[in-house]
Amino acid sequence: MILAFTAERLLGRRPEPSDAEHYCRLFLDPEVTRWLDPPPSPPSDAQAARDSLERDLDHWERHGFGPAILVDGRDGAFLGRGGLNWTTVAGEFAVELPWALLPARWGEGLATEAARAALAWARDLELSEVMSLALIDNHASQRVMQKAGLRREGEIEHDGLPHVRYRLRFPRPSTSTVPFWQDRPYAPRPALNGDVRCEVCVIGGGIGGVATAHHLAERGIHSILLEAATVAGGASGRNGGFLIAGAAPMYHETSRLWGALRARRVHQATLDGQAALVRLAEEVRAAGALRITGLLRLAMDEEEASDVLAHHAALARDGFPGEIVEASELPDAVRRPGRRALLTPHDGAMHPVELVRSIARDLERRGVRILESTPAVAPLAVQRDHVVVATPRGRVVADRVVVALDSQLAGLIPAASAIRPRRLNACATAPALRGLLPMPVYARHGTEYVQQLPDGRVVLGGFSDLDGDASWTAEAVASEPVQGRLDRYLREELGVRAPVTHRWAGIVGYAEDPLPRCGPVPGTEERVFGLGGYNGTGNVQAFVAARIVSELLTTGESVDADLYAPVDA
Repeated sequence: MILAFTAERLLGRRPEPSDAEHYCRLFLDPEVTRWLDPPPSPPSDAQAARDSLERDLDHWERHGFGPAILVDGRDGAFLGRGGLNWTTVAGEFAVELPWALLPARWGEGLATEAARAALAWARDLELSEVMSLALIDNHASQRVMQKAGLRREGEIEHDGLPHVRYRLRFPRPSTSTVPFWQDRPYAPRPALNGDVRCEVCVIGGGIGGVATAHHLAERGIHSILLEAATVAGGASGRNGGFLIAGAAPMYHETSRLWGALRARRVHQATLDGQAALVRLAEEVRAAGALRITGLLRLAMDEEEASDVLAHHAALARDGFPGEIVEASELPDAVRRPGRRALLTPHDGAMHPVELVRSIARDLERRGVRILESTPAVAPLAVQRDHVVVATPRGRVVADRVVVALDSQLAGLIPAASAIRPRRLNACATAPALRGLLPMPVYARHGTEYVQQLPDGRVVLGGFSDLDGDASWTAEAVASEPVQGRLDRYLREELGVRAPVTHRWAGIVGYAEDPLPRCGPVPGTEERVFGLGGYNGTGNVQAFVAARIVSELLTTGESVDADLYAPVDA
């Protein structure tokens, strides 16, 4: 039995599949359904009650908390259902305070006791607020809400019926919505004011843009780089800080999706790009921004443990590094019976903002001009022998243009419409006990990703599947339910009790294939090039794509010209 909360006379525990009889007993009682499923709702039946249990079980799996079975604290007798439940009310996704008791126990104050205990649980979970609903004529439930401390907000329509909504907001520890990587003093560069002419204009000040400007500078071209906000202000400063080779899918999956030859070429190109980034960091005096510690791809269950073996077998078959780490050898924080991981020794972690801005400063020393607060305005005006890039306070007339915007690529290159913006959530804690995670960890097929910095801070991202359809957005606003799930992962999975100091979201480009886009834009006579769509693994892949574009732009050819998908694929 997993306890959720305790009160003076009752307990709340996690539901179990064997609770189906209890759900039927509760949700088929006509006095209960009078308030929970009044007409015009169809009459409840046993299957509907079992479906409700399945939803509650799934809620616990997805969120780490949920509706609770209420039992008598003295004899363990079933009382009803309470707890907490994410739901949608009037278009708002919020945590609801539900309760339903067997009528035989009505009038004893148990509903108020259960509500107060669930609210205390919500505080422990660091939820920001809880709401509750009742039919307008359900005065007994409204008295429970009032006694529990919720405040009446007014009347709304829910499921076609008039309801009263109550809400309680909790004070939340102060956290910054600035990404941890960006939370440092910064003097922005001036914006473009007037018109300017150049050989190549690079649009985008993330890793893809500064890498393109770097590769061009290596070939003797001093470009002008335009950034809509600040260098490393977008996805490059809002990620998890991983320095990993390979594509977004695991290596054995890329072989299945793209064929063995392309999978090998992409993996080798990213290994080479990773090594080149390490060398570049040393050259630009940012070696401390990288830590080559190795990376653990951690299996969370038996099925994933088998997948880890398949992943390792594919790497070994093609001569790429990687070794299996069994449960007994895993770091204490993630060691569990039956777990297994794949160690890739060449991977590691990075401070993405420090690296990207160090490269930018080096570019300026080499003659590259960088203009911030200078967004390019669509459309690009492609002429016979040049391209005009319009900005709010001036124009850039360039022989060639490179658009390196990842998730926003289609904004300037409509042909890249296959790339969609997606929100990924992350957080960072105050310094915790050092040594919990000696290397970054990828878990649940890479859906969760976590690293511990040298000062003990833990940076965690993930649970994009919990975000669901809401994740497909260009708005970098953190998701409340995802952030709550990250909090519980820190406490329950990693044992981290240090408070969260930063919460943020980053917008990255996703393609269904999932291949990055890279190359000339059709119909522009190779005057416009684009790169982006790294499916959340852009720190190294963008560096590779930038090299390819710079080679195509300067020589007309690249041995890796067909490594990634065309821009219009």
